[in-house]
Amino acid sequence: DCIAWYDFTDVQKIFTDVAGTARPSDGAEIKRVDNKAYWARAMKDSQHGINDNAIAKFIQQDSATKYPTWDNTNKCLVFDGSNDHLFATKSSSGAVGTNKLSSTNNLSQVAFTTFAVFKSDNASGSVSNDAAIFSLASVQPGSITLRIDNDGSNDEIHATILNADRSSGAENNIDSGVDATANKEFWNFSCTGSSAGILYRNGNTSSGITNASISAAYTMNFTANDANNKFYVGSTAAPASYFDGRIYEIIIYNRALSTFEIKQVNQYLSNKHKIEIG
Repeated sequence: DCIAWYDFTDVQKIFTDVAGTARPSDGAEIKRVDNKAYWARAMKDSQHGINDNAIAKFIQQDSATKYPTWDNTNKCLVFDGSNDHLFATKSSSGAVGTNKLSSTNNLSQVAFTTFAVFKSDNASGSVSNDAAIFSLASVQPGSITLRIDNDGSNDEIHATILNADRSSGAENNIDSGVDATANKEFWNFSCTGSSAGILYRNGNTSSGITNASISAAYTMNFTANDANNKFYVGSTAAPASYFDGRIYEIIIYNRALSTFEIKQVNQYLSNKHKIEIG
């Protein structure tokens, strides 16, 4: 299933209030974005009630001063790299609840596929801190994060899996070997569920990592409807890693897509965002 489809180009799903009644004009402060995966599935499965598989009904502002803005010309959300982000937790109205990836606790058995379209406002070597495009955290604690890694000179795109928060726990990086750029790009990060993962830029399988090692020691448990289940866009949970740039779209599946399916999504993103594959 597609459990998260946050389309930041679709003004019909973006609001300047958490109640979801006011749509934005150019430069407006964004307080809520609806999850297309939730609403589509909820309508299809309305006879079954709430869709527990979706990563929240929507993501929302964290506080009165922490939110991105709407860029009507480029159809995206703009994050300032200082404190802008959107999030959902069990206690928020968006509610990150149960069974988001799998009913198992062991990451070696959890399969997922993610896609993200973004444009950093910092060229390689100029990122002052790690910058997260999105982060999905569990009760373990543990997390799955796509981020720009600040290493002082070559700011590479990393997919990171943690078995604890970054301040104290070990982390398992899938290093793309590709520096971040100031270009609009789409990235695919997935785990097969059998201790292997991939991380590709713009659908280019020759410019990324294949069969990256995913340690079975890393856990990801979304079976409990716990307040520690969190989903962030434009940041991580504490310690925060804020993204400076534009985010256009994030898509997450709770399984490993086939090579053909990944190509289909890549083609959709390429056509929609006018990004050449490869």
